[in-house]
Amino acid sequence: MQDRRNMSIEDILHDIFDRHGLNIWDYSLSYLQNKISKRMSALNIPDLLEYAQYIQSNPNEYKSLYNTIIGGESVFFRDPEAWNFIKDSVLPNILQTAEDNIERSIRIWSIGCSSGEEPYSLAITLAEILKDNLSKYKIKIYATDIDEPSLTVARNGTYILDQLSEVPDNIKENYFIRHGDFYTISPEIRRLIIFSKHNLISDPPITNIDLLLCRNVLIYIDPMLKPKIIQKLRYALNDKGYLWLGKGEEHIDSSLYGLKPLNTIWRVFKKIPYQDYYQISKTSNFGQFIINNINQSDKIDKSQFKKSIIILDDKYRIISYNKFAYRLFIQNNDNDDLTEIDDRWKHSPIIISNQEISFLDLDICYQIVDFKDKIKYAIDENELVLIDEAEYISNDGKKVKLKIEVVPILSDNPTNRVVAILFEDITKQYELQKRLQMTIESLEASNENLALANAVLKSTTEELEMINEYLQSKNSEELMVISEELAERVSELDILKLYCESIINGIEYGIILVDNKSSIIKINQIALNMLKIKGDIYNKSLLDLDTHIDLSPIFEHTSTVIKTGKPYNYILETSLNNGNNLIFDISIKPINEKKTEGAILIIKERHKLC
Repeated sequence: MQDRRNMSIEDILHDIFDRHGLNIWDYSLSYLQNKISKRMSALNIPDLLEYAQYIQSNPNEYKSLYNTIIGGESVFFRDPEAWNFIKDSVLPNILQTAEDNIERSIRIWSIGCSSGEEPYSLAITLAEILKDNLSKYKIKIYATDIDEPSLTVARNGTYILDQLSEVPDNIKENYFIRHGDFYTISPEIRRLIIFSKHNLISDPPITNIDLLLCRNVLIYIDPMLKPKIIQKLRYALNDKGYLWLGKGEEHIDSSLYGLKPLNTIWRVFKKIPYQDYYQISKTSNFGQFIINNINQSDKIDKSQFKKSIIILDDKYRIISYNKFAYRLFIQNNDNDDLTEIDDRWKHSPIIISNQEISFLDLDICYQIVDFKDKIKYAIDENELVLIDEAEYISNDGKKVKLKIEVVPILSDNPTNRVVAILFEDITKQYELQKRLQMTIESLEASNENLALANAVLKSTTEELEMINEYLQSKNSEELMVISEELAERVSELDILKLYCESIINGIEYGIILVDNKSSIIKINQIALNMLKIKGDIYNKSLLDLDTHIDLSPIFEHTSTVIKTGKPYNYILETSLNNGNNLIFDISIKPINEKKTEGAILIIKERHKLC
């Protein structure tokens, strides 16, 4: 081992940075020395070797040093050349794609936004491109960070002049409001951005993103976690989405993650769509492996085989299968030795068929309509085929609902045409959806009762106005009679109100009623418990509730339902601070499809995963 006392400055710099997998060698040695000297002076440490030892015992200092080297923690329009590339080569494509959808929706996510300079820079860039057409697009920029104090600064959007050193004067004039020595982001820009606390490692990603900025964030993540995080970033993108990483990130093999490099200097990538990813990505080693190394299937990552999988050749002969597919489709309870089969799976997640079995001999082939033709189409056209909610009666007579993917697998040898069929059992989800539909119908009936109560209330109001006119011309004795009748009517309304509330509170799912501004009108205790809501709730927006669960997706979908009058069902996956994961089935229906009066949210907690 090298004597640390005799190490050169280059050795010490390698010792500081290479351990973290960082590429800082684009900077000159003198520049690095200058930046490190500033940190040493701030800490009153005279010796470079002593500073290297200090970083080992104080990891936060490493972050401060790296931020000093790359130019500060957060500034507007950092790396202008990179911003020019985004403005000229990325955003125009995103805007063109938005033109093709009805809502002209654009979704952007800035991860590690710190005090807000990056998402504000992006919003300003969009405003500069669109000019007067900015309001014609539904733009949402999600800006997240793990540090709440930084988010507080970002939400305020107020900065001193020194923080705007890279901002041109015309930008400051058009998009900031000056208050003495302070500059505040204009409301036009501020409304485009949603700031939220988010842990990239433990929290689920925001999805369907057009442009994802994750600049100089991965450098702080354990190298063992980076592949998982990059896969999570890819999952967050839509099929035409773009990923912008930081210049200081170490090189990644984009082909391993289904990403196409657009600019290697500024680390800008484009997502390869699912079908193309399966056909050209090197990470589709599952298919390459089956073709080229099928007899060594124990090397395949076992996480790829959680679904039932059957591999066929173009003659419909079964090449291999996993245990889930075997038990569901192939197993013969009278003849097969399950002990022997189970022993084989101890060594491999997928096994080679030890006898010639034709897929055409299996019941599943004929129970699914046109299944053979769809397999042939996938092989001949080399295209993915999806079959949703297919019904299959298993060997033990049980009805199973399946989601089926027929995936062609490419090979260097065109004569080797193979297809992988993946079966996912969605029976539980299907049954849950049926029960949810019954609940929705029950709520619709309750909604009709509420509408009736509203009509009665309106009629009562009209009668009260007539009574008021009548009372002006009658004596006090008649007034007493009318007052008694009114009291009876009010009592009836109170009973009707109790009846409606008992319906809401008696339903076994979480119920939330919101008005046309997504502010809470009524919420039952089950919903409060599910979403961990505390404090005052009524007349508050969903975004303002005191809870550890990120409700912004619920707020977004609710606003869309109120606006369009169309119901929406989806699944929300979220994580708590204690590490527990929650999954909810959420159904959102408009109170009145023809008027934007509000919405009803039905929430079912599916299960908990720790």
